[in-house]
Amino acid sequence: MRQHILLLLSIGLLGCGSGQPYDLVPVSGQVTYEDGTLIAAERITLYFHPETPPRDAQTFPRPSSAEVEPTTGKFELATTDHYGDGIVTGRHRVTLIARGTENLPVDIIPQRYMSHETTPIEVDAADAPFHFKIEHSQQ
Repeated sequence: MRQHILLLLSIGLLGCGSGQPYDLVPVSGQVTYEDGTLIAAERITLYFHPETPPRDAQTFPRPSSAEVEPTTGKFELATTDHYGDGIVTGRHRVTLIARGTENLPVDIIPQRYMSHETTPIEVDAADAPFHFKIEHSQQ
């Protein structure tokens, strides 16, 4: 009986990993407008979209997100699988969304920064910490 319990505990411990097949690294940085002023939003979220190719037809690198502190423009933690675990190593396209009091997107940054297909921000995880300088929205 004791051997069965130890076997079950061992199997359980083997399954406790994150399941993330890619290496993750912590990142931090700041987001401002090009002139250094802060983006006046209630909430700003960054998204890191890895450009690392899939390992196979079923194993893709997962995107990560980081919340920006609106009063400083700084972010300390990015999350892929577990809070603060970092981003996949390698190159990323970075998008961001600014939100207002209703948690709805606000039109204070150019639209192109909101799509991984059109964002001008490309980074390598190894180059952190980052300072993303965003153009003012043309209203």
